[in-house]
Amino acid sequence: MTRLTRLGKSVNMCPMSSDEATELAALKKRIVKLQLMGMPGAICLGLGLYGLFGTDHGAFHPLLENRQVIVSLLVVGTIIEVWNLRAVLPLVKRKAELQQQEKG
Repeated sequence: MTRLTRLGKSVNMCPMSSDEATELAALKKRIVKLQLMGMPGAICLGLGLYGLFGTDHGAFHPLLENRQVIVSLLVVGTIIEVWNLRAVLPLVKRKAELQQQEKG
């Protein structure tokens, strides 16, 4: 691995290895899939919050006026979002590590 020093900064002259590039591409693909899987949780949270705070003159759907439905949407949405966060966060950290290695 050859390094040049320019203005006090070390610059990595070796490009990212093919294994790292493959891993980075796989991480990006996995993150997108998990984000798509987490969308129902975000929608549930959004509808629950709308039902909780935004229905003074009547909701756009009658179910959003039922307090049990609103609480259920909030609980289910929160569970899905917490699961999604726990699944995505390690992948995002690894992606950042790979990108940091790429920059040198």
